Amino acid sequence: MGGDGRRRWAASPVAMVAIPVAIGLVGNLATSTVEIEAWWWLPLTWTVTALLVGAAVVSQIAQSRPADRGAPDGAPVMVASPPTVKESDPIALGVHPAIAIDLAIERPELSRRLPTYVQRDHDRLLWHLLDGPEHSALVMLVGTSSTGKTRSAYEAVANCLPDWTLLHPMHATDLLATLEGGVEPRTVLWLNESQVYFEGDHGEAAAAEIRRFLTATSEVVVIGSMWPEYWFAYTRMPRPGTPDPHHQVRALLENATKISVPDAFTPTELKNAHQIAERDSRLATALTGLDNGYGVTQILSGGPDLMSRWEDAPDPYRRAVVNAAIDARRLGHLSPLSAELLRKLSAASLSEPQRAGAPPGWFEESLAYACEPLRGGISLLTATSPAENRVEGYVLADFIDQQGRAARRCSPVSDEMWRALAVHTGDADDLERLGASASSRGRYPQALALWRASFARGRLSTWSPLWQLLGQMGRSREAEDVLRQASDSGDVHAQQLLLAMLRRARRGGEIEQALRGMAANGNPQAERELAILLHNGGRKREAEQLLRTAFHRGDRSAARLLLILLQRCGRTNEAEEIGRLLDTQAVVMPTRRQPELSTWQLLERDMRAATAFPEAVSALLHLLRQRHPGFDGERLRRRMMAGRFNEASKELAGLFGEEPMRGKALRALDDVRAAPEEDPGLGLLLADLLLKDDRQAEAEHLLRRLVDLDYQALSALADLLTKSGRREACVEVLQAGIGPHGAKARYLLAQVHRDLGRDEESDRLLRSAAAEGADAAIQELVRRLLKGGHIAEVVDMVRAASRAGRAESVRRAAVLLFNAGRTEEALSLLRDAIVLCGNAEALPLLMLMLIRTDRTEEAAAISRRGLTFDGSTVSESS
Repeated sequence: MGGDGRRRWAASPVAMVAIPVAIGLVGNLATSTVEIEAWWWLPLTWTVTALLVGAAVVSQIAQSRPADRGAPDGAPVMVASPPTVKESDPIALGVHPAIAIDLAIERPELSRRLPTYVQRDHDRLLWHLLDGPEHSALVMLVGTSSTGKTRSAYEAVANCLPDWTLLHPMHATDLLATLEGGVEPRTVLWLNESQVYFEGDHGEAAAAEIRRFLTATSEVVVIGSMWPEYWFAYTRMPRPGTPDPHHQVRALLENATKISVPDAFTPTELKNAHQIAERDSRLATALTGLDNGYGVTQILSGGPDLMSRWEDAPDPYRRAVVNAAIDARRLGHLSPLSAELLRKLSAASLSEPQRAGAPPGWFEESLAYACEPLRGGISLLTATSPAENRVEGYVLADFIDQQGRAARRCSPVSDEMWRALAVHTGDADDLERLGASASSRGRYPQALALWRASFARGRLSTWSPLWQLLGQMGRSREAEDVLRQASDSGDVHAQQLLLAMLRRARRGGEIEQALRGMAANGNPQAERELAILLHNGGRKREAEQLLRTAFHRGDRSAARLLLILLQRCGRTNEAEEIGRLLDTQAVVMPTRRQPELSTWQLLERDMRAATAFPEAVSALLHLLRQRHPGFDGERLRRRMMAGRFNEASKELAGLFGEEPMRGKALRALDDVRAAPEEDPGLGLLLADLLLKDDRQAEAEHLLRRLVDLDYQALSALADLLTKSGRREACVEVLQAGIGPHGAKARYLLAQVHRDLGRDEESDRLLRSAAAEGADAAIQELVRRLLKGGHIAEVVDMVRAASRAGRAESVRRAAVLLFNAGRTEEALSLLRDAIVLCGNAEALPLLMLMLIRTDRTEEAAAISRRGLTFDGSTVSESS
């Protein structure tokens, strides 16, 4: 009987066989004993048999399904447990499918989905961290698109933690729900493309919850990945006095172990790859394409195919759709792009003759072209579908996103494109980022429209840039309205600013009203300030009642304030009673958590994990704390996390430079001497200490072993050879260093040739290094060209540097031009860098130059109204 009392029938396997057999026997008996023409009996028999078998099968299937309505009350519902790491699909976790090679089909031992993995140098650190972790760990792999971040992470957890549970939330809300539901020990929390989880208000909440989770649990690994620009944006400290939109994310990442994943394979990795390529044709194919400027992982993931599809599009319309997706992404639209937005942006990027000659259905055909799968199933755009037969939007391939950002970094963004983004973008976080992009380009009216739309859609943190920009533009009434809305929403920073503004204006009645609103929104500090305001205004009874109510809710600060006010009023007995209540009231102790590591413990943990010489690192840090207890270990750790440990080696060499510390440090680094290639950073530190100990021959030998691995080693060796008068030997070393270090080595070689009086060769090398983007070479070449009066060449070169994203070089070159009296050229370069390339730091420099040339009105106009599409100042009537 079912739970509802009704009888339910289900055929057993025996019945499913017995029934047709019985009917067949009956049929045979009938045809053999009854004297009639029974030719029709056989087909009839098997027809009935088929019907009965079908009914039995259907009944059996229905019986095997969960009976939601017929299940007994209280029956347990079977919920699928999350998969283990070894049960998880790497493609579903974000590993790029490999290119399809016909030879792979003929070799059954090859993986049909992923090529054989090549061990990377950074895997040593990653596997060390995950090899039986005793405590919870947070690891973040940072690198550009298609460099193998996700594959490295997958191989690490698959080899080190195969039997651990793997949780893969889809977005920040899903992550919060996962953490709220509880996570068992021996779990991997997979956060590939971590910016998906850390964007917007939910991202801050998710980061805060991960922080609490990591301190309260053990045997849990959180592993994620992101591009370097996201890491920089999240870990960058905000300017003083401005909101901190990524406070929780930054605090989380500060305690992460960052693993940098380089774009290209190292010589050791390439050697391993060539050995594996003998067994895996896909890897062999990838290695044959290295001469085209792509890395192994990029070729394996189909990067060149995607680039060819984009760059070789047969007409401007197909190219325009992809360009539109690239532009939207680089400007800040990270969610899937709607078809309508793609249509508007594509049309806006076409020239007038192209629009006039557009064939019918051009957009639909171009969109289909972009979505057509290539080898391995990859495509320029991929449709996302939350429901069957309904496309939500289109996502740009990561590799094209990265390459497109570089190629179209300074492509102009018309007013029509900004309007399309403001009207057809539905996500509040996207609108906030787009507004910031418009503001960094001096497009203030466009930034206002985007930020207003974001604020209206519930992105409350947008109030701050919106309020600042309105104030900057002289629209104080609108700025105050925004501030009040943010204050009413409960934003503490907005409330503080509103109170400060009202106090400066001595608007007492509005101060009380504002405090009451904040108190009603649950701000205890505002409640106490309101009580003080009421008390000082002679409304003591009202203030007392307010504080007593707060005390009854558990606000001990309100009780202490009440005690003080009662004492001032001479009501000593009542004050003593409040004091006794405070003394006897139980204090709720916080939940015991796993203690957080100190700065030095974090530094030692991360440095030990990142090196092949952990004992040497521990010994050095012990010496450092012993000799320099006030040393900023956090600053050293930040440098290491940002991949700039070599920059700190000079500072460390200085700290260990005096005896007896130098001798102790050299002994601690003794193991490094035998294999400096395993940790070039420690090798450089050892070489610096050897030089300070006047052991040049040993230092030179060490540096020669490191020159191909580390540019700092090449620079140090060149400096050593130059100081010892061996300039020709230095030339040989630097020429050999051009292969692994490119433009930087050319710049150093240009300097040496100039010292040798070979000006023509020096200029050739310097131009080559500048063209490849070496900032130091650009600055040196600008100085030489200005000295020779080649102004037009300087301007052309700096514009090219701007298009290549060399923002700092552009600003420095503009200063050199300005100081040389070429004001208009400097201003023109800065305007282009701002409007076209979003070089926001060039905007204050532009204003400063205008002020110094007595064009203060123009500077004020730019501050109030911004710049136009072509870089000119927005007119008053606009």
